[in-house]
Amino acid sequence: MSPHELSTDSNIARFFDLSLDLLCIAGTDGYLKRVSPSFVSLLGHTEQELTSRPWIEFVHPDDIQATLRFGRRLSAGRDAKHVVTRLRHADGSYRTLEWNASIPEGETLIYAVARDITEAERQAELMEQTHRTAGVGGWDLDLQSGELRWTSETYRLHETSPDAYTPTVATAIDFYAPESVPIITSAVERATAFGEPYDLELELVTAKGRRIWVRAVGEVEMAPSGPVRLFGAFQDISERKARELMQRRFETMSKGTPDFIGIANPDMTVQYVNRSGLAMAGRESYEDTRVSDFHPAWALEKFRAEALPAAMRDGFWKGEIALQHADGHEIPVYMICMAFKDAQGELEFASCIMRDLSEQKALERQLLQSQKLEAVGQLAGGIAHDFNNLLTAIVGNAECAAHEITAHHPTHVRLEQIMRAAQRGASLTSQLLGFARAQLAQPRVIDLEATLADTRKLLTHVIDESIELVVEPGADLWLVRMDPAQLEQVVLNLALNARDAMPRGGTLRISTRNVVASGGLPGLELTPVHGEFVELRVEDSGAGMDMAVMDQAFEPFFTTKEVGKGSGLGLAMCHGIVRQNDGHIALDSRPGEGTTVRIWLPRCTGAAPRVEATVAEPASAGSGTILVVEDEAAVLRMVVMALEGHGYEVLGAATPDEALTIARSHEGKIDLLLTDVVLPDMDGRQLAEAVAVERPGIKMVYVSGYSQDHISDRGVLAEDVHFIQKPYRPSELAASIARVLAD
Repeated sequence: MSPHELSTDSNIARFFDLSLDLLCIAGTDGYLKRVSPSFVSLLGHTEQELTSRPWIEFVHPDDIQATLRFGRRLSAGRDAKHVVTRLRHADGSYRTLEWNASIPEGETLIYAVARDITEAERQAELMEQTHRTAGVGGWDLDLQSGELRWTSETYRLHETSPDAYTPTVATAIDFYAPESVPIITSAVERATAFGEPYDLELELVTAKGRRIWVRAVGEVEMAPSGPVRLFGAFQDISERKARELMQRRFETMSKGTPDFIGIANPDMTVQYVNRSGLAMAGRESYEDTRVSDFHPAWALEKFRAEALPAAMRDGFWKGEIALQHADGHEIPVYMICMAFKDAQGELEFASCIMRDLSEQKALERQLLQSQKLEAVGQLAGGIAHDFNNLLTAIVGNAECAAHEITAHHPTHVRLEQIMRAAQRGASLTSQLLGFARAQLAQPRVIDLEATLADTRKLLTHVIDESIELVVEPGADLWLVRMDPAQLEQVVLNLALNARDAMPRGGTLRISTRNVVASGGLPGLELTPVHGEFVELRVEDSGAGMDMAVMDQAFEPFFTTKEVGKGSGLGLAMCHGIVRQNDGHIALDSRPGEGTTVRIWLPRCTGAAPRVEATVAEPASAGSGTILVVEDEAAVLRMVVMALEGHGYEVLGAATPDEALTIARSHEGKIDLLLTDVVLPDMDGRQLAEAVAVERPGIKMVYVSGYSQDHISDRGVLAEDVHFIQKPYRPSELAASIARVLAD
């Protein structure tokens, strides 16, 4: 039934108008669709006000959680009966309502009826005062005459009077609830027949139809002939029963929640902690404990100075604080503190609910770290690109200059030193590109076990003899697709870090296994992960890391090693390479407990084209015309000079427009286009396509200090693309061009 049908259904409308009870129909979207006039009258809000705002806004704050559970029960297809909640009146006060509700089969609307029990609740409060004064009714039955006499308190408990009712055994028993009648009947019969006393707790229905719990006590006066008198006491125990019921419900609720639930006395001694709370705090019991035992000093001060005063003033306080585990470590928690006051406004007891925020805080740190690494990666890639251009000019000019003088010339040695220094700079930029996921890769399908076997031979030469190397390959490992050189880089860097963490020796364990992820991986809770992976695990028994170091471990240039003993790029490079290959990497460590690095590489389910490695050969004198496009002037001059020195005719261009002009106007043949990837106005691939239109059949070679999507898929080179990574030597460039022209 749609809301429109509700508004036009005259039968429902008339039924709503005539009902003395509070009727409403609500949707699962959290809004009331229709309310009866009695509903409007009781709460003082207009029907428009009640139906235009989420109904949860009218619920008393203390009743919200119970009301939401009421809603979940309905959504699960179960009826909800005798649910009590408080709704806010237009004047700001609250009315207490008792609800019955259900969702009919096949419908999505909630049908509910409620009764105002505000007055009954007030009467219950008055009864609590009566109970505290131990108001007890008495009765007396003469077994000879059958006369039954009640005291005035007994009449009051039955909600009748001597003028309206004369008690008899039969009619007195009729006051009991149907389920209690057989029990009290049997007890009275045994008492009158055998003189057996009884002490029972039963439900009774008063003259006004109200159900109450009573304690019925009967004693027998015996004579030689047998029982002659039955007398006893009658006491309303409804309040105690209600408390017991609430206690059972509270215990059931507190057992079922993972949150910490605690109650403390005014002197801050602990009165109650649920099982989940004890487990969270690492304790077996709350006996003989105080609030101060559950919080570190700073959190205890915050509780005393902020939380408790706010709860006394406003009824509750909400905020983040810390719980102290029994072993001393702090657990971040979100606390709701509630203060309950007596009639004089003094604290009667305080309760709190605390939710463990450890996982949430870890996710926040992981997200922040991911964002930080992404930003730094972009910066690192840009720096590496610019630096490679500078190194290309330095290496090229140094090599050209070296060829112009004899090997015995004093300057020749200096030029060789310049080239070696530039080569070390190139190694540094390679690591930066690895971190930025911009390193050029030549992946192929590999067997991780076989590749690790080759890498193990290398590791034996770089780790100390005091370190035991244990390699544990998994059974029937799946294949992965990755550049073997990159895998060797990753394992070698992790092994070197492990070696440095174990200066006095230890164990370096490298293991592999197949893993099927169906939602997450250890240490990667932030992003759901699904699929089949081969896990590479590198564990050491070294010094380990604390959380502060782990948070920065993957950042470039971050290192805990002494100055000059580490660049801080090892783990950053590992992170970049793994992510470039669609893999995942996570770090787990604690001070004194070693470090474990887990890497998950996607399973390769199909064969990939092999990229054969090429070996640079000395370049002989070349012939042909080459169009060189390079926006860095120093690099352009060096390349033109170097290629001319190798016998080529070279046409230099600093911009794509200049290159296209040359391609159109040059009268002779142009054999090859050598272009940078990153150019102003047009990238290298676009330029190559435009030049190919003017010069069909021209061969292409790309160069760059930063491989991007212009010529590759996330840094993975296609088979038909010729690419030279900056920085390069002129001799290497000439050899590569010669191979391309010879194909």
